[in-house]
Amino acid sequence: MKALLWSAMGLLFFSGCNPGPKHPQADLVKHNDVMNMSAQEILNYADSIDASLPALTKESSLVFKITPDESLFVDQYRNNGQQPVCYVEHTSSAGISEITSTYYLKNDSLLLVRRRQTRLKSGLTQFSDQRSFLRNNIVFKTEEKSGPDSSGLARQSFSERKNPQDKTLNPYAEKIVMFKDALAGVNKFELVFDKLVQLPDARHLLLKGKIPNGYSASILVEEPDLLIDSLQNDPRHFNARKLNFNWEIKDHEAVYVPVADNLTSAKGLNK
Repeated sequence: MKALLWSAMGLLFFSGCNPGPKHPQADLVKHNDVMNMSAQEILNYADSIDASLPALTKESSLVFKITPDESLFVDQYRNNGQQPVCYVEHTSSAGISEITSTYYLKNDSLLLVRRRQTRLKSGLTQFSDQRSFLRNNIVFKTEEKSGPDSSGLARQSFSERKNPQDKTLNPYAEKIVMFKDALAGVNKFELVFDKLVQLPDARHLLLKGKIPNGYSASILVEEPDLLIDSLQNDPRHFNARKLNFNWEIKDHEAVYVPVADNLTSAKGLNK
């Protein structure tokens, strides 16, 4: 009897010491006290989000033309349809630089911003990484590194920036507002129909800003539907009107998603 008792206790002990592989989303429910997380805890939390991205709900904005040389689009990730846990901002500047910035949130509090930049300078490509840690909306630590290529960058260690200039209230607050506007298509991101352009090898749906100084967007149309046919046959009817359609991002370009033929083209008008 005693032997059986000791055997059972041993099994309990070893099962408690060997929990087995952890699900990548396990850390998403930890660290409720975001005000006291250390830099390492924040990194662990961000890594758990990265590992969980395929399982999260993703929404992408259109690819907006911000200036003649700069474009922008945003990805948003939600856990089980709840508050966003991650925003990814993609910016491109006339083939000179590409920047991907990832914003990690917990309970609607921004904890970390990771920024990867690829820049062409004097005919050479330069890579740099920066990460800023926040606590209670204040940046408390900023680290950075650079390298000649992605593999060289991976081998480099981060160096902490001395006396970071942004130890103030959240310098990224306006960014989060901008991301929400881009995803919702409001304010400067609210677009209306401009024209449908037929090129020899492609067709593009062009949208323009509804308000002065608003942005613009171009959507590649690979497969037309009733809405596209209506825009082509009677463009004046849709002039400066907001359209309702779906898209997906492929290779940093918005691509039109056609609607089934049994749905009327009136579906494409937001009245």
